[in-house]
Amino acid sequence: MEQAIHPLATVAAGSFVLIYAYFRIFLLAGSATAGFLIWHVRKRRSSAWPMVNATIENFHLIQDGSSPVPVLHYSYSVQNEFYSGELQPRDFPTDADAVDRMCRSLQGQRILVRYNPQRPDTSIYINADQAAGAPRSGFSLRGWLAEHAVFRLRD
Repeated sequence: MEQAIHPLATVAAGSFVLIYAYFRIFLLAGSATAGFLIWHVRKRRSSAWPMVNATIENFHLIQDGSSPVPVLHYSYSVQNEFYSGELQPRDFPTDADAVDRMCRSLQGQRILVRYNPQRPDTSIYINADQAAGAPRSGFSLRGWLAEHAVFRLRD
């Protein structure tokens, strides 16, 4: 009597590693796509939210590989209630001391943020708003970085 062989018994062990690697790549690509879509929908939906002046209050640095990444904390007020948010600039120096100097010089600067009228504690910083509202806010993070080109910006 012949014994039945399980179909997976004939697959080489190296194939499982390859299948697992493809599976992880598929999951990573799917997660990145989902994250981008969520960000895009939120940005698109938030473009109709009202704008308000905000002030950069403080910052902290997180390590991203060998480079520090600044996280700027801002505050704003809606109907005499104060709220806060944070943003991560896309263009920033790669040197830790330069990042620290940049962040310290940004403290107290005013920016424009949009807030959700149904939930004013939810806000978003949109760089394009800064140019449109420059006379009101007097500040554009991208413009500031361009003017202070003593820092080497990431490509």
